[in-house]
Amino acid sequence: MKICLIGKSTPRIPPEPGVPVTVYMHTLAEQLINMGHEVDVVCAPLAGMKQQKYGVICIGHKPFTCKNTFLQLAYEVLYSLRLGFSLKKIQRKQHYDVIHFFENPATAFSALLLARKGV
Repeated sequence: MKICLIGKSTPRIPPEPGVPVTVYMHTLAEQLINMGHEVDVVCAPLAGMKQQKYGVICIGHKPFTCKNTFLQLAYEVLYSLRLGFSLKKIQRKQHYDVIHFFENPATAFSALLLARKGV
């Protein structure tokens, strides 16, 4: 199966403690590869990323975090727009069987809606 894992956080290679989502993404991707699946991880870029078994497709800029709720929400909306447009192109090219989001439901839903509608 072709599987796509999507998240704002970049899985660090090798995984570093302290960011559970990135450790989980990396471990899940590697285990799926070991089971014979083809896996790509769609995420924000990270400088100095090392080679890994799975494909990495970088979208956007380094993840943005802020204590200001409005700015964080604006970033989430912009990220989901960019992800939606990118996901349509990626899916058209790769034809994934499974797409799994490591995002909040609103970001995931809006990205999938944009990708499906072809906005």
